[in-house]
Amino acid sequence: MFLSIDTYSENLGIALIDGHKLTVKISLYKSRPFSELIVGKLDQLFNELGFDKKILTGVVVNKGPGSYTGLRVGISVAKTVAYSLNIPLYGYKSLDVIGYRYRFFKGRILVAINGGKGEAYIKEYISDGKDIVPVTDYRIEKIKDLRKDIEKYKDYLIIEKNLELSGKNVVKDIDDLSVEGVFYALKKNLKEDPLLLEPVYLRSL
Repeated sequence: MFLSIDTYSENLGIALIDGHKLTVKISLYKSRPFSELIVGKLDQLFNELGFDKKILTGVVVNKGPGSYTGLRVGISVAKTVAYSLNIPLYGYKSLDVIGYRYRFFKGRILVAINGGKGEAYIKEYISDGKDIVPVTDYRIEKIKDLRKDIEKYKDYLIIEKNLELSGKNVVKDIDDLSVEGVFYALKKNLKEDPLLLEPVYLRSL
């Protein structure tokens, strides 16, 4: 049984995956800081299901980019669970998994999410209809510039989160990544060291 935690956006996602089967998923809009929600929700989940945390065989967590504060909370909890139970920890990058959701689209894909401070985190991919590969690294772009220059991506499938982009080729991503993240991380074998894992932060500290 894998525990998955996603705190990269305003949606808190928690999922339990048994093999290829989703056992349960909780998705909550951020009504208050994740630090005040996540541990209580995990305890509530296990109590309601009658599960002992020792049934877990691995933990998967979103490491960003995204909300740095939210990511730190999610990663801290994931590291604690993995370390205390001595089970593997896996980490995935948010934009990669968002793009992977649309791998059956054939062509170029642009994934863009709101990074705060009037900026967007962006990455481009290409899909053969079965899988995607990145064609650029992550970059930061002003949201106003992205909106102004959106025409240059007219031949792309654009997947955006909280950017208010418009166009026939624009898909608004609204869900958390707690379920897709598990399958992506395991497929790519994205194991992490619980002592070293940190959030992906694109800006200079």
